[in-house]
Order: sequence, then C-alpha cells, then structure tokens
Amino acid sequence: MVIFSITAAVNIISVPLLAYAASQYDSDGFTIFPTKSSDYMSGYRDGVIQADKDVQLMNNDKLNGINADQKDVKCPPDSVNADWCAGYKDGYSDEAMDQLE
Repeated sequence: MVIFSITAAVNIISVPLLAYAASQYDSDGFTIFPTKSSDYMSGYRDGVIQADKDVQLMNNDKLNGINADQKDVKCPPDSVNADWCAGYKDGYSDEAMDQLE
C-alpha cells in the first residue's frame, strides 16, 4: 500500500511539471517550446502574428477566409530556412485555429 501511495504522489507531481515544461512563455507572452531551435521559435512567433492579422482582416470583411490547416499554410517567400518555415506553419495554424474556434 505504501508503494502505491508513493507512485501516486510522483504521478501527481509529474503532471504539473510536464504541463509547465510544455507551456512556457517569453516576455511578450509568446509560447516557448524548450526543445525547438531559435529559428523555429522565430518562425512560430511570426506565424502567430500573421495569423492574427489575417483573422482581423477576415473579421473586417477584407479577406474571404483562412485555411488554418497546417499542410496548406504557405511560408513567406523570404523564409529564413526549413526550421523557421516549420515554426511559421505551426504558429499560423495554432493561432488561426484558436481564434476561429
């Protein structure tokens, strides 16, 4: 019975720690993914900003619609590299889906 209690306590403690590790934020309130590169994070942040702008345009009837499906998100032609582009697609998709729900 004691082993079960210790295991249960460890599981209860580890869940909040995992949640904290997965949801850290920078000084501007943007999500930080500790295992991702700085290029990825820069792209993610830029994707979030662009999605927010696009949703605002759509809400003001200046854009017909938004495709938030990650596989359909296009990186800007001046993308830094593949890692930045992957972050951009993730950030755009995450933000657009959050706002459109």
